[in-house]
Amino acid sequence: MLEDAALGALGSLAESAMDEFWPFYGIVMPYLKFTVVTAKADSDYLLVANSLKCIAVIAVVVGKSMFYADVDDVVRDLILLQESNSGNDGTVRGYLLQAWGGVCRSLGVDFLAYLSVSVPQLIQSAKRIDYLTDDVDSDDKRRSIILKEKFLACNTIGCFAAHINRGLHMWIKEVVDAVLPLINFKLDERVRIAVATGNLSFGVSLSWIVSSILINSSKDVYTDTQIHTQAHTNIYWNIAI
Repeated sequence: MLEDAALGALGSLAESAMDEFWPFYGIVMPYLKFTVVTAKADSDYLLVANSLKCIAVIAVVVGKSMFYADVDDVVRDLILLQESNSGNDGTVRGYLLQAWGGVCRSLGVDFLAYLSVSVPQLIQSAKRIDYLTDDVDSDDKRRSIILKEKFLACNTIGCFAAHINRGLHMWIKEVVDAVLPLINFKLDERVRIAVATGNLSFGVSLSWIVSSILINSSKDVYTDTQIHTQAHTNIYWNIAI
């Protein structure tokens, strides 16, 4: 618990410090990579995932040129985490999805090389329907974790679309199949907004994916999506300004 809190604080500090954090990268990154190694040895997948998420946050802050030397190690750990016994833990996968998004933001178009190992996980998480099962329906916490995972998957797809330009074209059918049913997802507004607007935290849109969805949706669905999208867009720009 203490380590998780420390990782969260470190990531927040890096985001706040921005350029001023650069001189500390060489000190912090070896520690974080060591944390990943020891957590893997202890099969502490949650700590592994949280450490990788923190690394990805810092990678965004310092940029591609500084992060590039560590990319292969980080991606290797992300892949191992995906393939680990943490497959049923939505919290771990939530951190994993955010880490993929951070690495993509840091690398930009150079992230194309890693689409084949990251996109399938995003699609799998976006398409989860096990929140409908009886045992989950009676467990609010577990259901909340699954719905958050769906939201993060859609959010990260938006991140990929924004930062690698049209690099997702090879996955367009799979992506649309995953997000299309969620344009009017009634159980979590965050999912609907993520699908309709891509990733608002980056101020970009996934319109090239969802425009046809909105056009072909019923008038009520379109109007509802417009209202919520405009509201969240206004919130984003007010904060950004």
